[in-house]
Amino acid sequence: MSRYAHLTTRQLEAAAKDERMPPWKRDEIRAEIADRAKALASVLSEALQAPVAAPRPCAPLVLRLPLPPSTNAAWRAVGGRVLLSRAARRWKRDAALAIEAQRGARFIAGRVALDMDVTLRRKRADLSNALKLTEDALKNVVMEDDSEVYEITLHKHVGADAGVVVTVRPYEDTERRAA
Repeated sequence: MSRYAHLTTRQLEAAAKDERMPPWKRDEIRAEIADRAKALASVLSEALQAPVAAPRPCAPLVLRLPLPPSTNAAWRAVGGRVLLSRAARRWKRDAALAIEAQRGARFIAGRVALDMDVTLRRKRADLSNALKLTEDALKNVVMEDDSEVYEITLHKHVGADAGVVVTVRPYEDTERRAA
């Protein structure tokens, strides 16, 4: 084990440029940097030669979330800026906790499709109010960004147990595959 193992390569590079350090020590540090570069090149070449497994299809991820506040109550104008309301911030925090508890380490990269079963307390409630905040809650946690959502299916239910069941799955463009 090197006597410089506790230092990062960046720290070693800075030390190698330090004129106050004796020349023999700077040479020793430069040799350590060269050894690290050789070791990294060896690891990378082995990784590039290793066979790559075929990508596995990603199973859909099903999440149960609390019902978000209405879109009309989600944003507030304050001092000429539009901000998330206190209720929306509280919901996003609760939704993030629910997602973390349910998803494990699952993350779906690339294009996704969302299937949402929304249970509302009243028949007259607006189904689309649940969409935007739910997408925002999934962003950077389950999927990369809500711009990666290529398909959305919404289903409305009325019942006492209000909430959203979201199924996030990789998007499959059937038109592109058929061509």
